[in-house]
Amino acid sequence: MLTRTRHGQFEYEPAVDAGALKRDIGRFLEAIGRREDVSGAPQSLYAAVAPPLDAEAKRAGAKRLVLWLDGALRYIPFAAL
Repeated sequence: MLTRTRHGQFEYEPAVDAGALKRDIGRFLEAIGRREDVSGAPQSLYAAVAPPLDAEAKRAGAKRLVLWLDGALRYIPFAAL
């Protein structure tokens, strides 16, 4: 994961199992499509990928976050997190 702020560019390697993350994203999207209760899924996906982004945005005082996603991450509905 790469972040860029006015303070510089930083790279983070989240400690997640890529296969498990893909499965979780797929299950989340399927549940949304079936209009099931997905109340627990957003928190677990957020916990898997967002803490470094959140911490860096807070440190930089960011008012806007632009995501350029690749791989399985592009399928995460970040607005739902």
